[in-house]
Amino acid sequence: MGEIPDLQGKTRQVGPLANVLCMYASGHEPTKRYATKMLDTISALAGTKVGIGALHSTIGRIGARSIRCAVLYDTLKAQWQALIENIGKGDFKTFNQPIFPKGEQRDLDFMRPPEGFFPTG
Repeated sequence: MGEIPDLQGKTRQVGPLANVLCMYASGHEPTKRYATKMLDTISALAGTKVGIGALHSTIGRIGARSIRCAVLYDTLKAQWQALIENIGKGDFKTFNQPIFPKGEQRDLDFMRPPEGFFPTG
């Protein structure tokens, strides 16, 4: 997992694995569905039950990326379908121009920064 070095003076985990584990723990249905499918497949291949704790490994990080991709794919597919349906109903408003205040702005992000974005040290 990636780390963000300074958040309230403590190191925090970020990245696909941290994201998937949080969504799984919160009961997010698509995440649980894809994680269960992946863990069931691994369990069948290994011949033993493999639980969510197995994601805390190198192969688990790869699995978490796969789960996250599948969840995002489903979400984007649903958003695309909603857009097409709205256009079909005559709603052509697809972009609202943002209005940015003048001068320097700080702490306005709503997205997780890419891994490796924050300097360490």
